[in-house]
This record gives sequence, C-alpha cells and structure tokens, in this order.
Amino acid sequence: MRKKVFAVLAAAAFLTPAVLAQHAPPTPATLVQHLVDRLTKEGIIDTSQQASASACFLPAVTSNASVEAMLRADHKQLETDLAGDNLGGIETDINAISMLESEIPGNNATALVCLVKLLNPTEAAKLAQGRGMWGFGLTPGPGGPRGGPGGFGGRGPQ
Repeated sequence: MRKKVFAVLAAAAFLTPAVLAQHAPPTPATLVQHLVDRLTKEGIIDTSQQASASACFLPAVTSNASVEAMLRADHKQLETDLAGDNLGGIETDINAISMLESEIPGNNATALVCLVKLLNPTEAAKLAQGRGMWGFGLTPGPGGPRGGPGGFGGRGPQ
C-alpha cells in the first residue's frame, strides 16, 4: 500500500510541472519567432531577412501584450461595474476598452509597414496575394494574436 501511495505521489511530483508549463502564455519573442518562421516557410521572407523582420514585429507584439493585459483588467472591472450597476464606472470602462482596442491595429500596421519595406516586389506580391496580414497573426480576429470571435482565443476576457 505504501509503495502505491509513494508511486502516485512521485508521479504527481514529476507530472505537475509539465502540465503547468503547457499553460504558460508564450513570450513576445516566441510569438515573433513563430511569425518569422511562418513568413519564411511561406516564402515571403528569406533567412537573411529574418532578423530585420523580427525587429519589425517585436515592438508591436510586446506593446500588444501589455495592451491585452490592460484589456483583461478593464474587462474584469467592467464585469464588476455591471454587476454593481455602477453606471459611471461602466462608461469609464467602455471608454478605456475602446481606447486600448484602437492601439492594437496601429501597432500591427506599423509592423506591417516595416515588413513591407524589407520586401522586394515579388515578396510583397506574395504577401498581398497570400494570407496577407490577417493570416500571419498581425491583427485581431481569425488567426490573430487573440484568436477568433470574442478575442482572447475565443475564451472572452480572462
């Protein structure tokens, strides 16, 4: 009996970190690397352009990550204000959320302009013909940084 209990506890001790590690959000650098890898795989950039493309995307992805953290906090505050019928708070929350939501497309557009400046006409045509900025996670929505409908990976604000 003791051996079975010890075996279960030992297994739990080894498996818990692995399970918890799977749920950690990716870092901005990891997101940028995945994006650059996809652009390279699609033939839109070549290996000599990867460092420059990363430099284009990292500021936008980093900024968007902090904006999304603020959005999550504002959505939680909005839920609290809705539950408490705090009309003044609701209006403030909605204005804050609207302002934050408008920052993400601006950040993404800046990164896209930077990328397009790196591309030759053939590569730029591939980007325009192919999945464009929607398919490479540069904008919210389908394939974007926060997933599909409802944002935040379809889970709504956390």
